[in-house]
Formats: sequence, structure tokens, C-alpha cells
Amino acid sequence: PWKQRPERGHLLGRVAVNNGPEWLRDGLAIQLENEGFTLTSTLTTDVSGFFGAAELPPGRYRVRAFDQVTPFQ
Repeated sequence: PWKQRPERGHLLGRVAVNNGPEWLRDGLAIQLENEGFTLTSTLTTDVSGFFGAAELPPGRYRVRAFDQVTPFQ
């Protein structure tokens, strides 16, 4: 039944670094905010820049990456 009518979703991505060392993408903080700009989840990228979240409520999300100090948007 969950395959036919899923009630939860997932989001995944990969941070790419342009004009900088590849190690910059490891350990970035990723924030997911729902349409009401409520913080839904805080994640951390792995060494390849990958991040993912599961079991998210349906809706649109804003993804923001931080180097632990400054947001990248």
C-alpha cells in the first residue's frame, strides 16, 4: 500500500564546490525548511557532499547549506 499511495517523502542531494577545494563540501550543515519556513530537519553532508532526509511530510522545502557559520544559498 505505501508504494501506491505514499504519505511521506524523501529528499536527497549533493553539494558541489565550484572553484574551490573538494574538501569544502564535507561536514556542511544542511537545513530543510517547509513552506511555512519552519525548520524541519538539520543534516550534515558526507565527504562526497551527499545529504538525505526520509519520512518528510508532503510539501515544498527550501534547502540551505551552511559552513557552520555562513549560509550559502
